[in-house]
Amino acid sequence: MLRYILVLAPSLAMSYIFVIVAALDKIASAFPDISESVVQLLSTLPSLLSIPVILISGSLCSRFRKKIIVIGALFLMLAGGLLPIVCHSEFWMLMASAVIMGIGYGGLSPLTAALIVENAANAKEEAVLLSFQGTVIGVGGILFSFLIGRLIWGEWWHIYFAYFLIVPVLAMSFLLPQGNLTALRREKLSGFWNIRMVAILVQGLMFSLFSSTYQINLAMLISQLSIGDDSLASNALSVYSVLSMLSNFAGGWLMAKFKEHSLSVFMLVTGDGILSVSLFLGVATIYLSAVAVGFIHNLRMVAGYIKTKAAVPANASTKAIFVYCATAMVGQFLSPVVINWMSNGLGLVIERRYLLSGTAILILAAISLYLEKQPTHVQ
Repeated sequence: MLRYILVLAPSLAMSYIFVIVAALDKIASAFPDISESVVQLLSTLPSLLSIPVILISGSLCSRFRKKIIVIGALFLMLAGGLLPIVCHSEFWMLMASAVIMGIGYGGLSPLTAALIVENAANAKEEAVLLSFQGTVIGVGGILFSFLIGRLIWGEWWHIYFAYFLIVPVLAMSFLLPQGNLTALRREKLSGFWNIRMVAILVQGLMFSLFSSTYQINLAMLISQLSIGDDSLASNALSVYSVLSMLSNFAGGWLMAKFKEHSLSVFMLVTGDGILSVSLFLGVATIYLSAVAVGFIHNLRMVAGYIKTKAAVPANASTKAIFVYCATAMVGQFLSPVVINWMSNGLGLVIERRYLLSGTAILILAAISLYLEKQPTHVQ
């Protein structure tokens, strides 16, 4: 039992993003000379920087034990998270924090699943532990959001104290099994790039780009329109995390029910949830949207992985998942820049960003459903 707790513990740190997202409006107020889009990059820059680390994780695991990599990754996330507590007078210090966090996250992300696979006694136990991982990530999101809701009432940089939550996770990582060195294989993967694969990656990029609107703009939306109090964003993100956690228990059933249409259905739910924020602006709608978008958060990636694996030869499935994950992170990184650019060009106020993103996702879902009904199944 202790071994399973230890291998699941690093997943608690995977929800670190909620710390920044809930306080973006306060950070923007503290640095009025910095554009809104640049401030929002604090929440997405780590995703972009983690990509090259994720892509070389196989090589890292062939040279270093997984335990060492996890400890190093968590240390970087902790150091990056706590840096603004002592260095916050200049905005570049916050960007440096995001860079360090991104490198650490890139090292940790693929290993949370690798640890489970390596330490599970059999395939059944592996499946159970992987499902529990989603729950642990959700619990981490709840804990981060809870701490932020208490810290946000002080100075804006106080929210970074929430990263002390990584300390017990780092301490537990020293008790992890050493882990095996992974054999580095360089197989020629023929047939990897095909029209179906490219279509799925473009879809994943666009879905991630527009769906990130809910989180990234939430704190600023609440602040600018005076909806609720400062804790509303962190409370809504707590609901988001709870539903993201609970969805893991229903994910298998839902994907069995909708089969190849699962991702399209998930896009429909996400699009409706984001669109409702603009059409029915209010505290209740923000919570209801958190329920819809949060419930789909984990499921959309799993559905995307399944589609990606089906689009490539069997020996390329692992690489396909990594590429899909990296593509989704690029979409998340581009979200504030692209959405703000489009909104400014169209003269949209902040709540209309939700209208823009929700509509775009619904169009993606409609195109996806149409392609899925075609005999060629290009989608």
